[in-house]
Amino acid sequence: MVHRNDPATRGFLTSIKRYGAVQLLWLNVVDKALKVLDRLGLPVTRFSYPVFLKGFQHPFFCRFGTSDEWLLEHIFFDEEYGHLGPVEQPKLILDCGANVGYSALYFLNQYPDAQVVAVEPDPENLAMCQKNLAPYGDRVRIVPSAIWSHETGLVLEKPDEPRGEWGISVRPALASEQPDLEATDITSLFRDSGCDRIDILKIDIETAEAVVFAEHYRPWLDYVRYLAIEIHQVPGDVCATAVDNALSQYDCETWEAGELTFVKFLAEAPCPKPELLCNV
Repeated sequence: MVHRNDPATRGFLTSIKRYGAVQLLWLNVVDKALKVLDRLGLPVTRFSYPVFLKGFQHPFFCRFGTSDEWLLEHIFFDEEYGHLGPVEQPKLILDCGANVGYSALYFLNQYPDAQVVAVEPDPENLAMCQKNLAPYGDRVRIVPSAIWSHETGLVLEKPDEPRGEWGISVRPALASEQPDLEATDITSLFRDSGCDRIDILKIDIETAEAVVFAEHYRPWLDYVRYLAIEIHQVPGDVCATAVDNALSQYDCETWEAGELTFVKFLAEAPCPKPELLCNV
């Protein structure tokens, strides 16, 4: 017998209430059908199927047999970014490490008056991100780049494992290498937005936070209201150390939920400096 107080049952019932029984039934049927076809040897891995969720303005897409399916669960059913809590009338949300756009979709539907800037370096993830966010028109700006502390040439590093699409990282190109892409920095994104605050800054950039929070961070971090970041565990704790050292200079509250760390900055952000707005 399934008990209603069982955590898995409660989670399932909550998902039905939040996203709709018909929508969840559709996902279950599609998943089982694709798994059968996969066992039969048919090439269904990375097949893109539509996802319909109650309360969302538009359907979006998920690639079978990829980390998209894990992200779908984390972001929409576990609502990991819901632990950020309510944010008062956000205008600008920066999504650094947007992957296929699910976190951006969550914020776009959670805050219908907000603008989202989504940054993603991997071409395949980027194509899905563009497909998923296209219905939102000028509410979204998609930047095909990776976040770094300064502009430089970067090389993509892809995990040699199945479902590694959510673990793609970047590193500076060696002198002998042709860069895969040019980095961008958060100051440039903030300046180009035309906004005077970064209401929500989401960062999931696969260890690059060690560089981003180590230098050149005051011109943008001074203007952040809320931060949601995944701090990756690496030898020497260089990611955690860089983030902690930067945040120690601010009056803020921090809390953790799952793999994410959330920060609310308590002091009123200063007026943006003229050099930040000069190119707007």
